[in-house]
Amino acid sequence: MELTTGHRHLEESAARWFTPANFYLLREEIKMIDSFEVVEATARGHPTFGKKVYMVVFRQRRGVLFHVECSGYGVGEVIRCSCRKMEREGLPCRHILCAMRHNDSSLIPNCCALGRMRRRGDTKSERLDEMEELGRQ
Repeated sequence: MELTTGHRHLEESAARWFTPANFYLLREEIKMIDSFEVVEATARGHPTFGKKVYMVVFRQRRGVLFHVECSGYGVGEVIRCSCRKMEREGLPCRHILCAMRHNDSSLIPNCCALGRMRRRGDTKSERLDEMEELGRQ
């Protein structure tokens, strides 16, 4: 897949995580993150296990404000945005990607790649395994 955005690391991460169809959808979101900026970032609770909240605004219409909430790190990490695109479509929104850019994060976290949207391993070998199992039965 050809990388076309100015955010090469995020795009490469998306290409590794997502199916080609979902990658193309997500690439459009990656292209849009330059239209947004983080105006405020606050930390709440425990310094390590607490919550970070980012206020993300559309540069051309400053009144449009989105809240991106990140809590936990590693396995228990959860990222939510007030636009709720992740919950609806299963792909991270441009606001989440903008908050990630603000943190200099170059990888899409595991919690932003739902199982049904992910790229599977080698489908030919998976199919071969299925056929072998059917043959054994």
